[in-house]
Amino acid sequence: PSQAGFTIEDAFVNLKTDTPSLSPPCAKRPSDWFDPHQQLRTRRQCLRCPQLGDCAATALRNRPNYGMWAGVWIEGDLEAKQHLLG
Repeated sequence: PSQAGFTIEDAFVNLKTDTPSLSPPCAKRPSDWFDPHQQLRTRRQCLRCPQLGDCAATALRNRPNYGMWAGVWIEGDLEAKQHLLG
């Protein structure tokens, strides 16, 4: 598990059932979305992802503490950044 208490794979389970034909970029290398050195690259991929809205909703619902979620880097500061997710 990640520092958030769950992994990007946990969030991906919900996305897979909604739109199985569209695989989000985070599904290929999930650990990159929790690597602070990958923020720029993962943000760019998030912002082009067709499931961006679903990811933002998942982040708002699950309240992660860490990682890249819908193009927003969260590091214990979700309260301050939640407006960026929706």
